[in-house]
Amino acid sequence: MKIAFPLIDETELALDFSKSRNIGIYDDETDVLDVIAMRDENKETDIATLFQYLLNQNLKYIISPVCSFMSLRIFSENNLEALQAVGTNISENINLLKRQELKPFNKMDSFTRKSCDSACSSCKTECH
Repeated sequence: MKIAFPLIDETELALDFSKSRNIGIYDDETDVLDVIAMRDENKETDIATLFQYLLNQNLKYIISPVCSFMSLRIFSENNLEALQAVGTNISENINLLKRQELKPFNKMDSFTRKSCDSACSSCKTECH
């Protein structure tokens, strides 16, 4: 099965996909983490392209510290289960997933956390 993570780098999770520089795709069958750059000095991927990329990867899970209502809805509508990360260490979260110790996000989680619930252009904060 394949799992996607928002990443700052190869070992640390970003807060969520809208704030990630990289996307990690972990394949538990091969025990390989592929890191795909989403933002660098020459490239910045918009959120719609990011979601489409994720949906094309045959993923089973999304693991993230935060999941906005909008993201949760898109993942849910596409049969991807969003799981709440524990801390930001990717290896620890992979181990927790293997032991089935990560809990799924629910709608209330997306409202009670201070995550974005709409397009970044509608937000007046300095989060990214």
